[in-house]
Amino acid sequence: MQLPDTVRQIIEASVAESQAVLVDLVMRGHYRRPVLEVYLDAPGPVTTDVCAEVSRRISGELDGKGLIAEEYRLEVSSPGLDRPLRYLWQYKKHIGRPLRITMTGAPESEAVTGTLEAVEDDVVVLKAKADMSVRLAFSEISEARIVLPW
Repeated sequence: MQLPDTVRQIIEASVAESQAVLVDLVMRGHYRRPVLEVYLDAPGPVTTDVCAEVSRRISGELDGKGLIAEEYRLEVSSPGLDRPLRYLWQYKKHIGRPLRITMTGAPESEAVTGTLEAVEDDVVVLKAKADMSVRLAFSEISEARIVLPW
């Protein structure tokens, strides 16, 4: 389901007012009752108060304007551990956690897995197998996800 540019702009502005960053936006479901999922993150914690504040702003801007279906459902949350990391500053929040990183142009089967040790300028440092550190340029990372323990 395609999201109108006007709606995206309203959501980005509402998120930015809370000193957060829009990391993903998903519109799913039936066109008459769509679900609008807004994922936001920030260098600090993303609390339920921040999510509620952003939700109120977005609803206030969208309701009654006919930009999306009248009976839409809005869900605003932090990205959670299962969403990919999109910004370099997000990596800093996850130092010490295991990551699986796929590099640009490399097949998924060649992904690098290890514990995130550090973020230095635009380089991500992973402690991989045999206690070897691997330095990966952020600009070459296609996708990075936290490896969940289950």
